Amino acid sequence: GIRGMVKHRAPVQALNLYTELLNNRLRADVYTFNAVIEAKALMVNEKFEEKWNNILELLKQMVAQKVKPNLQTFNTILKCLRRFYAFGRLPALQTLREMKAIGIEPSLATYHYIIQLFYQQESSAKGSPLIIYDIMNEVMGKKFSPKDPDDDAFFQSAMRVCSSLRDLELAYQVHGLLNTGDNWKFIGPDNRRNFYYSRFFSLLCLMEQIDVTLKWYKDLIPSVFFPHSQTLIDLLQALDVANRLELIPQIWKDSKEYGHTYRSDLKEEILMLMARDQHPPELQVAFADCAADIKSTYENQDARQTVPDWPANPLNYIAVLFLRAGRTQEAWKMLELFRKHNKIPRNELLNEFMDSAKASSSPDQAMEVVKLASAFSLPICESLTRRVMADFAVSQEQKEALGNLTALTSDSDSDSDSDISEGK
Repeated sequence: GIRGMVKHRAPVQALNLYTELLNNRLRADVYTFNAVIEAKALMVNEKFEEKWNNILELLKQMVAQKVKPNLQTFNTILKCLRRFYAFGRLPALQTLREMKAIGIEPSLATYHYIIQLFYQQESSAKGSPLIIYDIMNEVMGKKFSPKDPDDDAFFQSAMRVCSSLRDLELAYQVHGLLNTGDNWKFIGPDNRRNFYYSRFFSLLCLMEQIDVTLKWYKDLIPSVFFPHSQTLIDLLQALDVANRLELIPQIWKDSKEYGHTYRSDLKEEILMLMARDQHPPELQVAFADCAADIKSTYENQDARQTVPDWPANPLNYIAVLFLRAGRTQEAWKMLELFRKHNKIPRNELLNEFMDSAKASSSPDQAMEVVKLASAFSLPICESLTRRVMADFAVSQEQKEALGNLTALTSDSDSDSDSDISEGK
């Protein structure tokens, strides 16, 4: 029959039946009408107005044949209107009104289609329509039962809008609805559930007070969903804003548990936050332990790859974290890695190494710093050399070596000065 034709995408035959229906040569039930509505909407070569008029014709014909439209009729229409983008908005609202007028309760899918129509692109939230607020006012406290296969797309849709509007209060409302009655059953398959919860949690990280966010973190992860690395980065940024960096080592521990040991974006964020500022000694010790653990993941990764590669940023961060925690020997070992992997050390790092050499009155170490700067022809080589001369008791031999290093740098300096950008 006609429904089979639509299912198997044979709209042409379905549309011959459409003509018969309109000419009153054929009586049909509501399911047939729904199938024809869908077939009309699938027509490729018709303009929007034409399609919409065809749908209205079919609805008139239903009235003429005393066939009462059902939920599926209206959901089919709304589903079709999504293809018309902004043009579909007014008709969608008319459809919703009509539906209520004849006493048909919208299902969650009904609202999902409307949300999709009004908030098609993430960015369209800028001059955003208020329809989501009307929808939430309408559905608050309602217990839904399954009526349409797309019912379980609603929560994901709604949370996506909360997220692009950055409206936390609205997100709490959506979450409240999810926890009303058996509505939680509409969260959908894993990918939808993960999408919903990561958007919800990222919004909490952005807008909520940190203690509340941390409570959600404990409640949701990992029992309700497994976080992406981006979710953890959002949490780290919230900890930064709230000045709670002491929790970072714990977040790194969690990250490994959730399988993000080799996510370099996450590791760099963690290292950057720990290395950015100076902290009290006991925190520096905890940070250095964390950095040492992260360092081992880069080394294990080396073992797994044929050509080991250390990015420049982690080298800089880990070295400085070792230095600040007084793990001097390990820090100096890091300096060798810069040369080995041909990565440029930052000026700030070289200066901190110089401070460390000074603190242990070691001209040999100070020389190493100058050598490294010279190897990369870094402009800072000269001021480092001046520091060595001023701050250390250097032998005649070391003085000459310094002179040679500086000469080397200034020779090559003239033309290569411009193309060394720090930390690349």
